[in-house]
Amino acid sequence: MNVASVFYSMTASSHCRLQVCLSPACADQSQPAMVRAVDFGAAPRIGERILVLREEWLERILRGAKTLEVRGARLREGDIWLGCRSVVFGKARLGPAIAIGTEKEWAALRPRHLVADAALPYKTTYGLPLQAVTHLRAGIPYVHRRGAIGIVKYRPP
Repeated sequence: MNVASVFYSMTASSHCRLQVCLSPACADQSQPAMVRAVDFGAAPRIGERILVLREEWLERILRGAKTLEVRGARLREGDIWLGCRSVVFGKARLGPAIAIGTEKEWAALRPRHLVADAALPYKTTYGLPLQAVTHLRAGIPYVHRRGAIGIVKYRPP
């Protein structure tokens, strides 16, 4: 199956426009093709975790360029959905968290996290390996509870 390009244009309330090219012709030749487009056939189940991301980071994860998410807290390993502005676009498996304690370690991991800043972003910084990334063919809306930051639980609209 060859998917040339996938472009999501959600409702005005979501404001998330995401373009991901999954064709080998579009791929950065230095990056392995690590993302596959799939139809899961069902939405996430109520209560499953969603990692809330900015559009630019989500796009890089779905392209396979970003393989390490950076957070100020250690997150539990396991499956997690990937969302942006109340829409789920993919799924990944979080590997064991990597404690990043020095700027030297931070710089060494830059090809995986893609953050340009030289300084550590959090007092306690963790790298969360993103494995088995899959890309949904159609976004799945969810309710983002007011005040929730970083991780939310799936609730259908």
